[in-house]
Amino acid sequence: MKLNNLEYAFLITFSIVFLATGLSVFGGTASHAYPTGYFASDSFFHQSETTWLKEQGNIKYALPSMEGGRKDVYDSHPPFLFEATGVFSYATGLEVYDAIYIMVILMLLLLALLTYAIASRVSKNAAVMGLPLTLLVFTPPFSQVIHFGQWLFIAGALFMVASFWAISRLEEKHSYILLAAFMAATAISHQPELLFSTVFIAIFIVARWVRTKHDIRDLIPLAIAGTGAFILSAYSLNIFRLTWMMTYLTDAKLGLTSGTGVSEKGFSDVSWLSSIMGIGQQTNIWLLPVGIAIIAGIIISVLMMINKKEAMPAWIGIYIIAISYLTFLGLAKRSFAHRWLWHFYFAFFFGMALYYGLKILIRNWNIAYSAAIAIILTFSLAAPSYAKMKGSIMDPYNWEAMKWASENTPENKSIFVFNLGGLQQSAALYNMRRASYIIHRNSYIKAFSNQKEKVNSIEDINISGTYEFGLATAYSHLLCSRGGLFNYGYYHTYLPTDKECHQDFAEPTSPERNINLCNMEYYYITVQGTDQAVDLYNYAMAQKLMKKTWIRQEYSNPTTLILKNEKPGENCLD
Repeated sequence: MKLNNLEYAFLITFSIVFLATGLSVFGGTASHAYPTGYFASDSFFHQSETTWLKEQGNIKYALPSMEGGRKDVYDSHPPFLFEATGVFSYATGLEVYDAIYIMVILMLLLLALLTYAIASRVSKNAAVMGLPLTLLVFTPPFSQVIHFGQWLFIAGALFMVASFWAISRLEEKHSYILLAAFMAATAISHQPELLFSTVFIAIFIVARWVRTKHDIRDLIPLAIAGTGAFILSAYSLNIFRLTWMMTYLTDAKLGLTSGTGVSEKGFSDVSWLSSIMGIGQQTNIWLLPVGIAIIAGIIISVLMMINKKEAMPAWIGIYIIAISYLTFLGLAKRSFAHRWLWHFYFAFFFGMALYYGLKILIRNWNIAYSAAIAIILTFSLAAPSYAKMKGSIMDPYNWEAMKWASENTPENKSIFVFNLGGLQQSAALYNMRRASYIIHRNSYIKAFSNQKEKVNSIEDINISGTYEFGLATAYSHLLCSRGGLFNYGYYHTYLPTDKECHQDFAEPTSPERNINLCNMEYYYITVQGTDQAVDLYNYAMAQKLMKKTWIRQEYSNPTTLILKNEKPGENCLD
């Protein structure tokens, strides 16, 4: 078999295994009846945003249900993932919640192949044997990047590495066009990666300038690329400047960006040790030899750099190590997130260690040996993750109930959700397309403390009159128009009744949290969930409410009731 054919055969085999492993973590099928493999609020945020875009045809304004019901708030999130998934959903006929999951797996595969393309210019053998290491993204704790919905980051990382690839080929004619396109794509995918890629390119160009003789005219392609990227992404970057940048600057003034930004953000233990030595929380001990190989590969790569040999993948790997620890300078999760993809950036180091180590044993090493070892590694590293993670914080009954609410309740009404399960994730409620309020656990604790010592029937359960709720929102900025081109302002509250678009920036406030039960118009009540005590209390509350002729059941399924109060404010508990 010719060298090229052998390489292509391996890449096809690897791609099939990668996709199969990725798809297996959400049921092994591409189509589901409800969102599957969703384990955090961010996952539902991306899904609901994309569904909104697909329906509207654009994403100029944010989904109203994530902004307290406001319809004229500019969407502040980078749009690439939503737009690409919307097109993919139309083309395949898949529901958005399935299409976006597949899109994420495809982006991870493209990222793996990009790291391979960069590494293969230095050593084809190292690139082939290192590529299977990227399958560890499906192994805990690194798989959190998928299941917890860090999907905008994945898109940003993909185009950041694509920018690295383009800069590595700067000597080729018209390569600046690709660089401009990839940097613009990074800007509309996830802005932190635009910052990281810009800094990397600056360091790389300066280092290359110092090592070799160059003319100032060599910088012209870079200037063209930068200008082109800025023009292509100017709208999105301006929205970012007015929103997320303002939030970050405000947090910095308040001292909220200090510390590592890891433990206080709720991330699990993804440290250097958990990646390299294989002894971190939830990480398999068999990763120990992988860690040793990566360290050996780093040493070999540093020696290559010292000897002025081609070492672009080494530059990338070492740079990512550096930005992964910028958490200590206040960049928090924006730099921490790259730890989830360490194995993509470290694949070259792993391959280099294997290649040079095995060459000691077999002097006449060739690509066929590398391909054989890579195939073994591919299946070995895929096996621990294949079909091991299933389920979702969503279930078919809640999904059905939320879809009913989105189609059968007035747009200007609010829904109060009595659920302590998966619907505590605020973004899951965006799918109801209504301003939704999430009950706090403390409300049930207080309600239970008022119960009699002995409860013989639901009639004996005392139903509390007030409850503490939080509005399900994106917890972000409310950018609005003050009239005229580029004349923006900010709403200061999530209440649509507050019409003033202020000139000054302020973090928006939410409505009052203590709400009287009888003042609610729509009740979303879980009667069969994960907590039997709560389920019993909710059922008793529903029965008590429905004794009033003006409160009726509008919808029901085995786990959920939706009630409508025709007379909000009337006494409903006497």
